[in-house]
Amino acid sequence: MTNAPMATKPQKRAELGDWIFTLALLGVMIAAYVMTFNWPASTAFFPELLSIAGILFLLMKLASLAWTTFGGRAALGGASASKAAHSNGEVALAAEGDEDQGNEDEFHKVFARADRRTWAEVMGWVVMFFGGMYLVGLLVILPVFIIAYLRVVAKAPWRVCIIYVIGTAGVMYAVFELFLHLPLPEGILFSGE
Repeated sequence: MTNAPMATKPQKRAELGDWIFTLALLGVMIAAYVMTFNWPASTAFFPELLSIAGILFLLMKLASLAWTTFGGRAALGGASASKAAHSNGEVALAAEGDEDQGNEDEFHKVFARADRRTWAEVMGWVVMFFGGMYLVGLLVILPVFIIAYLRVVAKAPWRVCIIYVIGTAGVMYAVFELFLHLPLPEGILFSGE
């Protein structure tokens, strides 16, 4: 009985973190969409498309969080479902479902269990990527970032890094420049402005 309060406490913090992160990201997507209002239509098309898609996905995430927090899983699962399964002789099925749910919960709570060092490392990589894209553009930062990340974090061999760089940069260039005829961000150092 003494373990029950300690087990629920991290879960509530993770739910609060999910809410905060989702709402903050929704704010960023809405701000990105609003920023495109004064842009020419050809420039604004892709950022508007991405921000609208992001807003829709985040609204679905908010609905999922609301369902999980205020109704849904808490009302349907738990001890009552387990007791009903045992009384009907469905012990193995209930155990399987609980195990699957436990694995799913573990996957979704990985960020809640990360320590400050891990968060700092992740945020450093994010800042490096977007800061580099702002300064030198996507086609320059993409190979640099891929090689740095794969070599430092994943400890991948050079062969794998080169394959990822060629594949990713090639697809980005082909899709945006050749197929969609949308220029990739050049960065302030190479834009000539």
